[in-house]
Amino acid sequence: MCNTAQPFQSFCIWFLIHFFKMHAHKLGFVLTSISLVQDDAHIFCLEDQIKDEIRGVLDLTEETLSQFGFDKYEINLSTRPEKSVGEDDIWEKATSALKDALDDKGWTYQIDDGGGAFYGPKIDVKIEDALGRKWQCSTIQAIPNLKIL
Repeated sequence: MCNTAQPFQSFCIWFLIHFFKMHAHKLGFVLTSISLVQDDAHIFCLEDQIKDEIRGVLDLTEETLSQFGFDKYEINLSTRPEKSVGEDDIWEKATSALKDALDDKGWTYQIDDGGGAFYGPKIDVKIEDALGRKWQCSTIQAIPNLKIL
């Protein structure tokens, strides 16, 4: 948490969390829609706060999903696509922060080379339902290029 006033230009990182609609298989062949949270959360922070903020979001994601019984995750770290905005060093810092947060969390993940958004890297969390199907559920994005958008 930042306790001192900072110029607006310093807050160049923006994170989004998406909890999408999810369908779960129930007994009696009933298909029920579980709407976890269908909204975004935005965290503006300084560069040296990125890793800790991402780690907090990963903890929140795990806690929320575990409340619904989801404990099997497939994690992807999506990196810079060919068509993107921003400088290489900014992308590297944002991607490293996501990677460091995942490493601190101890989660195994795969690299989705070039799978990030044009404005920043992201972490995708896929969960598994009762039928063994994988669903894209949570996305945590670093948007280091907010100043030029």
